[in-house]
Amino acid sequence: MSPEQAEGAEITVQTDVYSLGVLLFELFTGQLPFFADSLVRIAMLHVNEMPPRPSELRPGLPVALEQLVLACLAKNPESRPHGVGAVAASLRKFRRDGGLDSARGLDDDPSFKMLRRRARLQSDSVQLPSPDRRSEEKTLDKISAPAANRETVIV
Repeated sequence: MSPEQAEGAEITVQTDVYSLGVLLFELFTGQLPFFADSLVRIAMLHVNEMPPRPSELRPGLPVALEQLVLACLAKNPESRPHGVGAVAASLRKFRRDGGLDSARGLDDDPSFKMLRRRARLQSDSVQLPSPDRRSEEKTLDKISAPAANRETVIV
């Protein structure tokens, strides 16, 4: 939840950028930026506290990647990148320039493997509905059925 959501302010594209920042933080560090014993406390941390530097949790993380993640997590929406497309462009440029070469050690990290496995399991369980009505009903049944081993993450 972005700081502006927690405060009841207007939801904009910058809110999505913040959410993407939370996702990137978890992807590159293996943990969420904030932990607490209640949803209210987590929301207040998003409003009032800065997340830890990703490189503190994942030494060797490229500085430019850390800066991008922290920019996405800026408390002020105007300080964040201007849309998820801008973040995607930065990530593509980072990859194209070879910046991911220094982050290759992530592939061997257990938390990174767990995140990749979770993403694969979730993508395997979701099917896009086809134009055939019977296929749509079967797909909806699959999506609404409880999934064993599914984890719920509150951001």
